[in-house]
Amino acid sequence: YALGGPGNWWPRVTASGLQVDSPYNTYNRAGLPPTPIDSPGLSAIMATVYAPRTEYRFHTASCDGSGEAFAVTYEEHLANVNCE
Repeated sequence: YALGGPGNWWPRVTASGLQVDSPYNTYNRAGLPPTPIDSPGLSAIMATVYAPRTEYRFHTASCDGSGEAFAVTYEEHLANVNCE
């Protein structure tokens, strides 16, 4: 929300983008944003309710943009986030 604009609503997030001063930036503001940022559809809600059981507790986009990276521990998650 804070970084996007017409023609580019979902730009790639960069380290500098995480520092943007916005009420929607949950990286540097505690709590929830002032308004919803999305409204999930029924299929997304059902997928959450009936998600398969795994050991994974964290996920993020993969560094090469090909999909997602999953992690069991927070340390593994940080490595995925930092593309290590």
